[in-house]
Amino acid sequence: MNKRLAARQEEMRTYLTRKSLTGEVATLCAEPTALHDIVAVRSLFADVSIVLNSLRDDETAFNDIVYGLLFKAPGPLILNAEKGSKALAPQNVLLAWNNSLPAARAVRAALPLLKAAKEVTIATFDADPSRWGDGENPGADLATWLSHHGCTVTVQEYVTGSKTVAEAILNRAQETTADLVVMGAYGRSRWNERFFGGTTETMIAQQDMAVLLSH
Repeated sequence: MNKRLAARQEEMRTYLTRKSLTGEVATLCAEPTALHDIVAVRSLFADVSIVLNSLRDDETAFNDIVYGLLFKAPGPLILNAEKGSKALAPQNVLLAWNNSLPAARAVRAALPLLKAAKEVTIATFDADPSRWGDGENPGADLATWLSHHGCTVTVQEYVTGSKTVAEAILNRAQETTADLVVMGAYGRSRWNERFFGGTTETMIAQQDMAVLLSH
């Protein structure tokens, strides 16, 4: 076990070097049910937490780590970073926007990436133009705020039609050749999504597109 952990530690150091990133690399060994608290503490001062797809082989451990980072850690989480060479330095970002607090937190967490990107697409899906929904011009206020930060932004409104919101997000990300999707996680009850399905659960389960999540 110690040899495997040491090998994994060195692999991650090599990965960070290849991506021109700096950071501490440590190894931990614990029961899966304790992982959510452990990773949350370890991520307190991390700019971003990256969960590699190799953890998906152990569903319990993967879920505990993801939910620990989303609900007990202050920073954002990136999944499927291995799927795109530009996931950690994206040039084209799709921002799935629904005017919710989790979505706003995701945008703020991703701001350094958004400022460095060449193109940011704010995408709304089945937007509600009411006062208490997404407003008369969904995404416009966000576009203005991001523009003040030097981001190159476009706003697009989409209708999901017969597709789910998650399917629509993934389709638009593919069409716009996005390197990364940025979105809020669990705008409704986590348990509601776990039992009845939802956008966040689908985006966590999919393995084709890099996604940054924040709750």
